[in-house]
Amino acid sequence: MHDFAIRPLGSPHNGIDKETNMIVLCPLHHAMFDYGVIALHPEKQTLLSIDNNIGKIGKPLALRKHPIIRESLEYHLEMIYGKVGCY
Repeated sequence: MHDFAIRPLGSPHNGIDKETNMIVLCPLHHAMFDYGVIALHPEKQTLLSIDNNIGKIGKPLALRKHPIIRESLEYHLEMIYGKVGCY
């Protein structure tokens, strides 16, 4: 499992290195987030995907340990999701 920064750390994204900008993912889903294949809806915290074959689309994420700041989810959705190869 990997800690994943929803809004990536460092330039040009300048995400914060805090728990509120992190979720834990397996290596596969970490890569899918990095390349904009999947995202979380900022309000509903449900899974979004550009690939309709991915399971659990529209399902809510169960966050029991910590809140995620909405701004990070909005940034990822606007700047990374659906833009394969943005790195």
